[in-house]
Amino acid sequence: MAVVGLLVVIAEDEAALRNLVSEILRDRLGAEVRAAADGEDALRVLDTLRPHLLLLDLDMPRVHGLEVARRVRANPRLADLPIVAMSGWAAGEGALGAGCDAFLPKPFRAEALVQQIRALVGRPGAESA
Repeated sequence: MAVVGLLVVIAEDEAALRNLVSEILRDRLGAEVRAAADGEDALRVLDTLRPHLLLLDLDMPRVHGLEVARRVRANPRLADLPIVAMSGWAAGEGALGAGCDAFLPKPFRAEALVQQIRALVGRPGAESA
């Protein structure tokens, strides 16, 4: 089932994973996806957009994912933006301590990703339907 009007920013430095997750979000949720290849790019994208969710890799070049999360939480316009952190090496406690709402250890199953996003965003756009 698509989540109407869902806009997700995915910040992931590994192009293959970024593309795969983007495809999953489009196919399974009908989401519009904006991609960022590193933390600095993610912050730049977030300066121009107000997505419904940020999917954030923690181990990224230029600006680490935990720093991205801290900056998002410090920005009044984005402070309530749901953030799902993902990592193949980090523990979830650090992500949650930096302000992330959820943590997905890599590798993760597509269904786990979809369920986590649905739990956090519900149905954006439903209130205007």
